[in-house]
Amino acid sequence: MLMRAKTHQAARGSLAINRALWRSFALAENDLREVAKSIRAPVLLIFGERDPVISAKLDGATAARSIPHAETFNPPCGHAPFAELPDVFLKRVIPFLTSESIRTISNHE
Repeated sequence: MLMRAKTHQAARGSLAINRALWRSFALAENDLREVAKSIRAPVLLIFGERDPVISAKLDGATAARSIPHAETFNPPCGHAPFAELPDVFLKRVIPFLTSESIRTISNHE
């Protein structure tokens, strides 16, 4: 996966397509920011600081504003933190998934 991300997906044309796809979510007919405000479950937003497709500074900030109670995590990597920095990723994700707020939701289902 990492090799593909560094070669095929890093090509200018592939990046342009991916960026256009993700940016299309901001179009009125695809905009879910108001719906996202109604999310009550715990949320962990993860955006790699050096992601060439989905900017942590732009898209991550928009997501964080749309889900005000969400926690954010911006590891120093590209688009695939789980593959690029698995130990760093798991060190942040496992405590989130085992937190009291997650257990409380699981007990109510």
